[in-house]
Amino acid sequence: MKKTLLKYLAPLLLILFFSCKDDEKKEQKETAAKSAVSENYNISILVDLSDRISIKKNPNPTMEFYQRDLGYIKSVSEAFTQHLKAKRIRQINDKMQLFFNPEPLDPAINSISQKLKIVIDKNNASRDLLNSINSNYASQTLKIYESAIKDDNYIGSDIWRFFDTKVKDQCIENKARNILVILTDGYM
Repeated sequence: MKKTLLKYLAPLLLILFFSCKDDEKKEQKETAAKSAVSENYNISILVDLSDRISIKKNPNPTMEFYQRDLGYIKSVSEAFTQHLKAKRIRQINDKMQLFFNPEPLDPAINSISQKLKIVIDKNNASRDLLNSINSNYASQTLKIYESAIKDDNYIGSDIWRFFDTKVKDQCIENKARNILVILTDGYM
């Protein structure tokens, strides 16, 4: 009698044990998803305008390095836009910027990078602004790369000094998710 009872009771207890455990995981996933939408992004894109983007010095038959960079920047701006569209307007307080270290000597490039410093909060968030971010970033970054390639005076990038002296001032924002995207060939 005990063996028969144990034979039927053990599987039932196992089923009950595992079925209760799944509810906890679902609750954790739901709260994590809700908090991810409400957090504010502070996205910084550091671009290396060294000779790595030179079409003459580093030709690439598949895809030029600057075109890859443009694709990465497009992906980041699209993710930023999707993040903003998923939030309520009163919760929006997000930033995205693109910069160089050291700054290029060409004032046109510096002017364009200033236009790419976007601050969106509940006071200026609009559907038109959100819809214009991706196309604005795509066209303006293309102008930056075309100007740098045309100038053919590559100043390089000092990523080590950037991390040593500027990263805290330019890329760290309190109460925000700070994301730094570095587009370089890997030399530090």
